[in-house]
Amino acid sequence: MKKRVLSFLLVFVIIIFSSISFSATKQEQLDAKKKEIEKTKTQMNQNKSEQKSVLSDINTIDTNINTTEKKVNDIKNEISFLEKDIENTQEDIEVTQADYDKKYELRKSRMIAYYKNGNVSMQELSNEASDETEKLYMERVIDKIVTYDTSLVNELERMKIDLEEKKAKLEDSKAQMQ
Repeated sequence: MKKRVLSFLLVFVIIIFSSISFSATKQEQLDAKKKEIEKTKTQMNQNKSEQKSVLSDINTIDTNINTTEKKVNDIKNEISFLEKDIENTQEDIEVTQADYDKKYELRKSRMIAYYKNGNVSMQELSNEASDETEKLYMERVIDKIVTYDTSLVNELERMKIDLEEKKAKLEDSKAQMQ
């Protein structure tokens, strides 16, 4: 019986030690899981913080993209306006240059005619009139010719200046577009 009691005691001690050991192992496992959960929570919080930072960066980039797209559209509109302005200015220069050339040729042919007629002055033409009415008529004609020639010269000068201004504007527009 002693053997039995001793066996019983030995089994009892083994059971108690194994349950204590089992219990300690479970507690260690539980503690390890708690540490793992805390570590995961910390990583999740870090990930959330990183997500917020990335979202903020994305919003900043989106804003920059929108601003850049607006600038690009503004520049495209300005280029389109400048191209149209250049085209209009070139057409205007061509029309003005053609008108200038025509009037210049007229003035040149009038000067050649004056030269070919030699020394006949306007005063001499007026003096050659046979009567006073013809003299008055000749003076009026001469006055109109002089007025016309003067206005033609003035108009040519004005047109020349206008052409120079238009050409300068064209060059400025081309430079702006570059």
